[in-house]
Amino acid sequence: MLAVRVNVLEIVYWNQQGRIMATKHIHIFRCAMASVLSVILLSPPVFARDWYEYQSHNFIVYSDTHKGSVERVISELERFRSAALLFTGLSNSPENSRLKIYHFHKSSDLELFTHRRNVAGFYREAWTGPEIFSQHNSRGIDASTLMFHEYTHHLMRYRSTMFNSKWYSEGFAEMLETAELRRKDVLIGKSPSSALSLGILHLRELFTPNYEADDARYWHRYYGTAWLFTHYLQLGGIKNNHDYKAKTGIFLQQVAEGGDPDGLMQEHFGKTIDEMHQEVRAYSSRGLYGYGFPVPSYQGEITRRKLSDNARVLLFANNAFSTGKEDLAKEFLQKGDPDGKGWDAIQARVAILKAHEKDFSGGEEVVSKLIASGNLGAEVAVDVAHFYADKVDAARGATEPYWDEESYARSQEFSRKAISLDPRYIPAYYRLWTTYMYKGEKVEALKVMMEAYKYAPNHLELNSTIGFHLAELNRPDLARSFLQRVIAWSHDSDTRARAQEILEGADG
Repeated sequence: MLAVRVNVLEIVYWNQQGRIMATKHIHIFRCAMASVLSVILLSPPVFARDWYEYQSHNFIVYSDTHKGSVERVISELERFRSAALLFTGLSNSPENSRLKIYHFHKSSDLELFTHRRNVAGFYREAWTGPEIFSQHNSRGIDASTLMFHEYTHHLMRYRSTMFNSKWYSEGFAEMLETAELRRKDVLIGKSPSSALSLGILHLRELFTPNYEADDARYWHRYYGTAWLFTHYLQLGGIKNNHDYKAKTGIFLQQVAEGGDPDGLMQEHFGKTIDEMHQEVRAYSSRGLYGYGFPVPSYQGEITRRKLSDNARVLLFANNAFSTGKEDLAKEFLQKGDPDGKGWDAIQARVAILKAHEKDFSGGEEVVSKLIASGNLGAEVAVDVAHFYADKVDAARGATEPYWDEESYARSQEFSRKAISLDPRYIPAYYRLWTTYMYKGEKVEALKVMMEAYKYAPNHLELNSTIGFHLAELNRPDLARSFLQRVIAWSHDSDTRARAQEILEGADG
């Protein structure tokens, strides 16, 4: 059996206590066998309830739970966003890439997409943008820790002009994730649940972590130490401690640029790293204080519209498809209405699944009808390009391999058509550079990646793709900035270790 990896997405799972359980890379494979759709689920229950799309100024939420609960989720997220921007001093300008949230009424429905049980939710940065999957409970926001933590990362990547090291990026998100939204103000700085229960690492280990460690206890201590040191730098001056906040910015910038942490600590704080570690240990043994400041409740509009049957089909099928559950995607797609709006998009997905089943004649029939309609949007055009790319890949992996130039040209044609229709639609670039890679045209693929980068410079997977691609082209010098972001942003130990190994090799 020949398997070619065609998509990778990092997913961060959170348990019921709001702590990171694990990270997982979802690999979608095309297999040279009769079918990869071996399990067909009957009547997925998630489809039985009405689903609605809610939009506020900065968020899009899809949900089947109670209207009041969803609006409370959105209002609290908007208020948290305002608090985070006030605390960081970042500008409150409109979002270029609004976070999408899929908020499930039942945990069993969420489990369809999580690949595991006892998960409160998960975060992923899909090619179309950041997404959170969560579940409802009686308190309004379930997995609020997940939402606040990951949205802090989102804000800092997309708003801050400064690149932050791994320890500070995680420590800052840990500090804001416990924000308490009170009646008149918001409190920042409460201790995360069991953050220091396993003790802390030496500060030196924050700056030189073991990226190859696949040990939950090690990373629990790492996150706890990152939170504690960040808390000390940001809020330690509130109650009779040394106030380091004024010089923290320049220290962080120079450390992220590769400066020696010990020397920079002495230069900016007047302490060696060992002396600072003792201060931080002493700080942890005292009562830690938060910082409260007034933040008004969200007063903006929240719109609500019911999703049509075909819109629900696409919503669930696309999520099942992108999390590697093509059997579930097929079950959803079978519920589409040929007379309803969005049928073309459903058929485009069907064509891809037919290609994955090696039913290229059936897929060609579907695609030909879509092309003949003459009314392809960017998303459908990308799926058509995907279908033809699958034909190219199948030819390459045949018992007697051959090059399918016609399908290659068609894939490129429809990828470029999608880009012309929506230059900000990153999946179109992904499909185009992937097709170039099939032909070994690595430089042309890089050019396409960099075109996409103009529109999504803070996208984790895009930075990862560019960084590792440049390393394969023997240009680790150009890969450095991309891989540094991967190390700082990724939760996956294998990815971080691979990036770190490349950078260390480049340093000689």
